Amino acid sequence: RFCSALEKAQAQYRELADQRLPNLFQGLRPLWMFFLIWLMTAIPTVWLLGPLDWRWAPLSCLAAAVVGGSVGGWIYRIAKRRSIEVYLALRQTLLEAGLGNPAVLETSKAECKKLDAAIIAQHKERAEKAEQEYAAAIAKIERRRTDDLRRAEEDYPKKLAELTAKRGDALRLIEEKYPALLRRLDEEYQSESQRIETARDRAIQESQDAFDRVWHEMADRWSDGISRFSRTLDDADRRSRDAFPDWSGDDWRRWSLPSEIPPAIPLAHTKVRLADLAGGIPEDERLRPERTEFTMPLALPFPGKSLLLLKTGGAGRSAAVELMQSAMLRMLASMPPSKVRFTIIDPVGLGENFSAFMHLADFDEQLVASRIWTDSAHIEQRLADLTKHMENVIQVYLRKEFQSIEEYNAFAGEMAEPYRVLAVANFPANFSEVAAQRLKSIVASGARCGVFVMLSVDAKSPLPRNFRLADLESEAFALDWSGEHFTWKHDEYGTLPVEYPQPPSVERFKEIVREVGAAARDSGRVEVPFSCIIPAENDWWTADGRAGVDVPLGRAGAMKLQHLNLGAGTSQHVLVSGKTGSGKSTLLHVLITNLALRYAPDEVELYLIDFKKGVEFKAYSRFALPHARVVAIESEREFGLSVLQRLDDELRSRGDMFRRRGLQDLKGFRAAEPNVRLPRILLIIDEFQELFTEDDRIAQESTLLLDRLVRQGRAFGIHVMLGSQTLGGAYTLARSTIGQMAVRIALQCSESDAHLILSEDNTAARLLTRPGEAIYNDANGLYEGNHPFQVVWLPDNERDDYLARVSELHKRRKTKTPPQIVFEGNVLADLANNEPLGELLDSPDAHAEQAPGARAWLGSAVAIKEPTSATFLPQNGSNLLLVGHREEAALGVLAGCFISLAAGGRGERGEGSSASAGGLAAVSPDADLPPFASCSPSFFILDGMRADAPEVGFWKRLAAVVPHSVEIGGVRDAARIVGELHA
Repeated sequence: RFCSALEKAQAQYRELADQRLPNLFQGLRPLWMFFLIWLMTAIPTVWLLGPLDWRWAPLSCLAAAVVGGSVGGWIYRIAKRRSIEVYLALRQTLLEAGLGNPAVLETSKAECKKLDAAIIAQHKERAEKAEQEYAAAIAKIERRRTDDLRRAEEDYPKKLAELTAKRGDALRLIEEKYPALLRRLDEEYQSESQRIETARDRAIQESQDAFDRVWHEMADRWSDGISRFSRTLDDADRRSRDAFPDWSGDDWRRWSLPSEIPPAIPLAHTKVRLADLAGGIPEDERLRPERTEFTMPLALPFPGKSLLLLKTGGAGRSAAVELMQSAMLRMLASMPPSKVRFTIIDPVGLGENFSAFMHLADFDEQLVASRIWTDSAHIEQRLADLTKHMENVIQVYLRKEFQSIEEYNAFAGEMAEPYRVLAVANFPANFSEVAAQRLKSIVASGARCGVFVMLSVDAKSPLPRNFRLADLESEAFALDWSGEHFTWKHDEYGTLPVEYPQPPSVERFKEIVREVGAAARDSGRVEVPFSCIIPAENDWWTADGRAGVDVPLGRAGAMKLQHLNLGAGTSQHVLVSGKTGSGKSTLLHVLITNLALRYAPDEVELYLIDFKKGVEFKAYSRFALPHARVVAIESEREFGLSVLQRLDDELRSRGDMFRRRGLQDLKGFRAAEPNVRLPRILLIIDEFQELFTEDDRIAQESTLLLDRLVRQGRAFGIHVMLGSQTLGGAYTLARSTIGQMAVRIALQCSESDAHLILSEDNTAARLLTRPGEAIYNDANGLYEGNHPFQVVWLPDNERDDYLARVSELHKRRKTKTPPQIVFEGNVLADLANNEPLGELLDSPDAHAEQAPGARAWLGSAVAIKEPTSATFLPQNGSNLLLVGHREEAALGVLAGCFISLAAGGRGERGEGSSASAGGLAAVSPDADLPPFASCSPSFFILDGMRADAPEVGFWKRLAAVVPHSVEIGGVRDAARIVGELHA
């Protein structure tokens, strides 16, 4: 009964423990149930209200609490009721099991007593049996032991006797055999020992000799190495002092400007102590040198590395500035003049730290980039300029042909690029993130491009974002400020103190800088010879202009020539701009002269107009350049308009010819009509904006004509080149016309003009630094079309020599060209160049063919037409009035009228009469005048010239050579002569 009750209780207990609903209320399970209910209520609440409405959180929590409380209470009541039922049944079963417990105990005690009695009896029986078996075993062992002892006493004495006999025999045998063997072995041992000892002594001696030899060699190498090390440092120090004298002493007076770039530039010096080096001083006294301290000069890592990095803080900032001043001055004085240029950034000192270098700007602003930069925007722009310079060096100069700027300069000769030095004090003050990244780029590629950076870093200032100083240290020669001096960490020598020379006094500093600046101004001019771009003399006039014009202008890098190409694609017209002194006039002379050497006059025809107050194009009229159809010097606006009208007529004429033959361009016409002379035309106007200085008919018509030539001239072989010092201001060509000129040549100019000549986002022209340096762009000024080059240098005497040779070539080949039209706005007209008057004087009957009336030539026309004249008809009001203050010009006009009227009359040669000896002369009084045909006019001249005037007697001399009646009177004769004429 008890056992069955126990089994039943165990089953009921398992049933109570295995209930699922009560287990839900144990541990953290209620919290998980609440979280699940809250999640089920939160999702629809968020969906209804939206995630941005904050009310969904409290509403979902409240709903979860209500639902969880209701459901949890209901489940709890069910679980409690079920647990109570099972628990009561278990309790009843346990009570039933407890009522039968005394009887079970009594029964168990009785059974235990029976079991104890049985176990005791069994134990006694087994113990008696074991004692019997033990006694029998002991008796058996004792009997076996007795038998073994008896047998041993019987057998072992006999065996012992046998063994003793054998031992005796063996001892006798040994005593007979081994003494002789031992003696022989001993003799061999002694002999071998003596031999080994002798070999050992010999080996020891040889080892000692080898050790002594190696030791002496090592000692000699050590001593020689120390001596060579000492001599090398002393020699380097001596050479450094000889080549770079100390500014503080008088040795600097023997300094002179170098002509070559030195292999090294001294920076400072340091002390090398052997005692500070691991194993520097040997333990052996015999190897210890007498000198254990050496002075080692330190040189700028130039041009091998691109960065001198000075890590400073506190008092080290001023020391870093002094070191940079000393290094910059030494570099300036150690490089050939104009071969190093500085960009100085000093935002903390506002330029005071490097103000002495601004004396260089008095000679050439490019030596110091115009000024010392302090503002954040200016710093970023200057670094951008250096970056563009490096891009230009890599993409134009180095490419795949040269590894570094040193190789390029060795090959380029006069086109060698100067080195750039960027000096930055107290980085990162006023450095933006963009500027810091540009600095990183400059340091990374600077050594190859000839850009060296001196950078002092304030260690206490935070660096710009995404900038790590460690990125620069791989390219740097770094010095750290230790609190008292700079230190240099050497891979072998460890950390060494650095001592730098102090900059010279202010006066001496200024004197050195000004001397270098003056030398740089005199030597900074780059002159590429004109001879490097011209063809061989056998190839003169061999180029074909049918497809276009191709003329080299200068050098683009060390190995290329820059050509001007016109006639292909959109490259039809050229716009040239450059400020005064930039080399614009030289560029035009190079173009005209080289074109005259390459192309025959039948291939290219030039129209040259110069609106400047100068005589740039006079040489082409003086040498009668056969290519030059028109040469205008100090041209008037009216003459410029006349040239445009002439070209417009030519444009229309060529258009008619092409249409009649059904042709599209000049190349096709030349191929179809090889015997018709139709050269390409190049119109060159210098200072073209003079055409538009006034808002009048000339400006308006010039605008229309230029626009027509630019837009339509392409197919007819007419090209326009416009030059100006600036494209800004109100007086310039329309932007739509400029937009049609795809080829731009920009020389040195301002930033605003750089935008105008190229494009809004292309300011490369403002980075041009020397006369003749230019950018050729055939992409309407877009940045990708930039081609930097150097215009060749063409001296006037060399140009005149080539022009004379071209004129001689023209005469030898007897090439027929139209007569050259020359207009000189600054020179009075010459009657000798008046062709109609010349024909009248040369032909006795020329007057008969003249129009009715008398014609008087006044001078050359300010246009492309015959000379200006006045016609006197036999009618009232046929008079001429001259108004002006230039007496010489008035005398010339009157003399021209007199000669013209005299040449058109009839009569016989005779002497003229005079009543006074006065007159002004614009025509030479001694000029040989041709004889006149018979004429009838009479001349009355009233001469009011002063008696002391240099032209006194001019009219009298002129009247003596004409075959007409001439009466000359003075002021007092005026009334009489006028009265006679009136009568």
